[in-house]
Amino acid sequence: MLKDYEKLFTYLQKPQPSDELFSKIMNGIDRQRKKIILFRRITVISVSLIASLAALIPAFMVLMSRFTESGFYQYFSLMFSDFSVIAANWQDYSMSLLQALPAFSIALVLISALWLVSSAGYLVQNIKFLKTA
Repeated sequence: MLKDYEKLFTYLQKPQPSDELFSKIMNGIDRQRKKIILFRRITVISVSLIASLAALIPAFMVLMSRFTESGFYQYFSLMFSDFSVIAANWQDYSMSLLQALPAFSIALVLISALWLVSSAGYLVQNIKFLKTA
């Protein structure tokens, strides 16, 4: 009885896959791979964005404390109270102002802000790319 079934199925034609089936499968696999890469990239950029925001807040607080500690506010306020004295001694005043400027703290705030803006830009760019994918 087994041989009758074998004879029955030998006359049937095997189904042939379409010509574009392989390319459809490979395109689907490639799209899924790109989405996984995008999700990972978005995750890393989101963590970077949160870290940059977390770094910006303390850096700004340190900058404000360094401005008050260095006496920069007092030198700067002289510009509004005794402008005639500053006009007469503007070179010494500008050197005193530059000397009291907390450059390292300003650099930290600027680096943190640049990091925040670039992370936000990359995040928006990858989210737009994810929507099109």
